[in-house]
Amino acid sequence: MKNRAIVICLGMGMAVLAGCATPIETSSTSLPGVDFSQFKTFSWVPGTGRSSVTAERPYLKEQIRSAVASRLRSAGLEEVAEGTGDLEVSYTVLARDAYATQAFQNVGGSTVGAYQYDNFSIEPLNITTETNLYQKATLAVNLGDRSTGQLVWRGRAKAKIFEDAPRGPEVARSRVDLAVVRMFEGFPPR
Repeated sequence: MKNRAIVICLGMGMAVLAGCATPIETSSTSLPGVDFSQFKTFSWVPGTGRSSVTAERPYLKEQIRSAVASRLRSAGLEEVAEGTGDLEVSYTVLARDAYATQAFQNVGGSTVGAYQYDNFSIEPLNITTETNLYQKATLAVNLGDRSTGQLVWRGRAKAKIFEDAPRGPEVARSRVDLAVVRMFEGFPPR
């Protein structure tokens, strides 16, 4: 019985922690009617991944390439020299500044409107606000059919990818890996 209570408490704690993680929104789309079994190889479009985001964080460029290549290899595709694959792979990373504002109230009595009622006295509330700057980033991965020049698949991931940068690049790397794995769920399309 005691072990069961510990397991339940641990499970609840993990659910709370999972809820605190910043979500990564992913989506993908493919060109209707494309037979992905015809593609056997992939290669990178020369110069892909150049952006102010990857210039500021050079470790991201290689991490994105590594994560995407890993997913394509797991789908049975072989990586070949730049510009020679059946599928041409490119990606773009865009980021914009965003602000999050939170208000905190000192606790002590009940609150109504902008006043605190405590022991029948009326006092203005003691509220502190905090504004944090973060970057909202979008990673877009494009797969093009080299023989036709058509875009045949696109995946996107949106998140506060760089919010943990002060803790080092490992956090950003793990978020990139997670975003790419989710983006490529169900790849290749059937």
